[in-house]
Amino acid sequence: MQIHQQMRQVMDAITKQQSAMIHETLKKRYPQTSADKIEQADRLIADTMKDMPMDAMLDAMIPIYQRHFSKTDIDAMATFYDSPTGQKMLHEMPALASESMQASYALMQKQMDAISQRAEQIVKEDQQKKNAPATPPSQQKN
Repeated sequence: MQIHQQMRQVMDAITKQQSAMIHETLKKRYPQTSADKIEQADRLIADTMKDMPMDAMLDAMIPIYQRHFSKTDIDAMATFYDSPTGQKMLHEMPALASESMQASYALMQKQMDAISQRAEQIVKEDQQKKNAPATPPSQQKN
C-alpha cells in the first residue's frame, strides 16, 4: 500500500497547510513581521516535520487499526488497494487531503479567529475585574 510514501505525502500537505496558517497568523498579529522572519518560521516547520518519527507513528497506529478492523477487513482492504481503483485511490489521496485542507482552511481560520477573540475578551474582562477598585460595603447597592 506504499504506506511510507503515503504518510510522507500527507505530512507534506500538512506542512504546507501549517505554513499557510502561520503566515496568515503572523501577518494578522504582527503586521511588521519581515519576510525573513516568515522564511525562518517556514524553515522551523520544515525541520520539525522532517524530524517526525514516521516509523514510530506508523507503529503507534497498528493497535488502533487492530481495535477497529479484523484481519479479514485488513485483507479485504489490501485486495482493494491492489486493484486499479485502489491504486488510483492511493495515488490521489495526498491531493485529496491537501485540497480538502485548503477548502476547509478558511472555515477553520474563521472559527479559530472567533475563539481567539473570545479568549482575549475573557482575559481582558478578568484583568479588568482584578484591577477594578473594591467598592466599600457602605457604598454597595442593596
